[in-house]
Amino acid sequence: MNKIILLKLFSGVALAQGIVFAFTPILASYYGVEVFGEFGFFYTVASILSIVYIGRLDLAISKAKSFFECRIALSGIMFFFIISSFISYFLYQVSFTLFDFDQIGFFELFMGGVAIGVFLVSNSLMVYHEDYSGLAKQKVVRAFLTVSLQFGLFFLMPNEGMIYGCIVSYIIVSIMFSFKDFKPVLKRNMKAVFVAMERHKNIIKYNLTNDLICAFSANLPVLLAMTVSAKVAGVYFLAERLVRTPIYLIGTTIRPIIIRSFIGLDRHEKIKKYKSYIKKLMYLSFFILTLYFSMAWVAFDYVDLYKWVDLWLYARAIVCWALASLVNTPTSAFLTQTDKSNVLFYAECITLIVRLVPGALLMLGMIKFAEFILAFSALSIVGYLVLVVFSVRSVQKELKLIKA
Repeated sequence: MNKIILLKLFSGVALAQGIVFAFTPILASYYGVEVFGEFGFFYTVASILSIVYIGRLDLAISKAKSFFECRIALSGIMFFFIISSFISYFLYQVSFTLFDFDQIGFFELFMGGVAIGVFLVSNSLMVYHEDYSGLAKQKVVRAFLTVSLQFGLFFLMPNEGMIYGCIVSYIIVSIMFSFKDFKPVLKRNMKAVFVAMERHKNIIKYNLTNDLICAFSANLPVLLAMTVSAKVAGVYFLAERLVRTPIYLIGTTIRPIIIRSFIGLDRHEKIKKYKSYIKKLMYLSFFILTLYFSMAWVAFDYVDLYKWVDLWLYARAIVCWALASLVNTPTSAFLTQTDKSNVLFYAECITLIVRLVPGALLMLGMIKFAEFILAFSALSIVGYLVLVVFSVRSVQKELKLIKA
């Protein structure tokens, strides 16, 4: 991918996140901290459901060598969606006894998971076609449409406007940019499903489980904040929307592109490209960190965000571990392309277990939520950096073996 295309892609991502960054504090003040907290909880659960609904087979679309392979993967996605819909309803009935609110029903969560899942598939189809300019436009249109709908729906649905604005925008944008490519294999559909299951069994076995664990692990603060109160969840989720969401969008945008860039390369070339990606993302992270602190001072004074208690503390903690996650993005793609997805899976399991320690202390009332966030961020940074260092060292060993 040349520099001009890369510039267009990141210009679109930057513009989209500029829209989100500018209007999210205003939306939060319109809807109020508790409604914003419920929206944060909805978006977190819907994001996790989207991974289940598509079985992470969108990654198979990104690295497909022909459009027929894309259609086979789409057949597998349809199968996962049907099965997982029933499972998610059962889990909803069981798990929601933990949360003290009734504003969000299964229908909203189900539609949110479907909308985000369709959007992820749409992204992968555009990556397959290498339509990076269209991908950039899609990011901008989605951000603008989401904000517009959420503002408009505030007067009609002051409690659910943010949720339905999000759902509708994701679906509309996915249809606008990729509807013509949603063509699963309809004849002999079950055979296509079995082919997809067999051909992409490593993605299902490791990437799906890994991304589910990663999504649950990374979003643990929002889930636990909701057990404290919707107000605490609202403050924390505002910090996430202002800080982590832009960084996360960069990571999710470049991940399938990085995966596709490894296609056709031998092991030696993949290793060199992986190390190059790590270096570039480290430079980008330092730039984002500098830019963030510059913009944060202006934003906090202009919108008077200091009244949101602990928001500044959450934002500083989030930006550090989110950037560590961004640097780690090529590791996931590299391990997937070199048939080492199991390493990533075990790393995420260990990270989740470690993160659950301060979570347990919070649930037992031994620490406050702000203290949990500081511990969570510190442990996350260490975990991501350990995985990068481990991967780089293993890469260096392989290079030596190749040269020998």
